[in-house]
Amino acid sequence: MRPVEAELEQAWRWRQERGVFEESQAVRIFHGPGEGSGALANFAIERFGSHYWITQWEKGQAGRIPGQMVDFLRQRGAESVVALLRPEHGVPEEPEVLHGQPPEGRFEVREAGLGYLAQLRRTR
Repeated sequence: MRPVEAELEQAWRWRQERGVFEESQAVRIFHGPGEGSGALANFAIERFGSHYWITQWEKGQAGRIPGQMVDFLRQRGAESVVALLRPEHGVPEEPEVLHGQPPEGRFEVREAGLGYLAQLRRTR
């Protein structure tokens, strides 16, 4: 298992063992600043049902989203994966669809028994 996959697997398993996925459809499944090292230190992944949102914080020179990250999520049933580069200064660009087709507009997800609306792409 490559380092990227190993870090993601460890974070996933930790949450799974604690029943986080059964409790909530909306959950941060990876927090790079606290869990990541090396290539993943500037990433976070949110789960909204079967749709995923990757945030990359730009620190100096931002890299590309590791392909193993998208493959990891696809192997866990991701219907879609959307990524956003958050620059150190200025306004983020338009989110980029990396896999599948995210829902149009807002959709409901449950977190700890409460309903929330999530939106993965901007509406014009």
